[in-house]
Amino acid sequence: PGVLDDGGSAEVVQLLELVRSEDEEVREDALADLADLATRTFGEDGRLLGRTVRGHDGVELLVQALLAPSISIRQTALHLIGNLCSDSLDPNSTKTKWALLNCGGGSALINCITSFDSAEADDDS
Repeated sequence: PGVLDDGGSAEVVQLLELVRSEDEEVREDALADLADLATRTFGEDGRLLGRTVRGHDGVELLVQALLAPSISIRQTALHLIGNLCSDSLDPNSTKTKWALLNCGGGSALINCITSFDSAEADDDS
């Protein structure tokens, strides 16, 4: 049986709802659980995971997470986006990439990269 068998897509929807939480710790835990799930998912389960995330505004939620003040939330969102945009996870990942670009993900990714670069430069000082 696959990772998303027996109601696993309902679990993904529930985790996406938790990503909407105002509580930073709840959001961080939900993103971590989604990232862990994506790391263990492939094949038909990967296709289902990608479709479920796209179908429940998950890409938009991940873009919002990229703008969070918490570095941990941003890093986990980047990890999850990387997996969801990978053909090895989801053969339909092109749809995720388009969704990401269509909701401002390109700018959010660039902002993330530059903020991480700034943080590293501060650490080197």
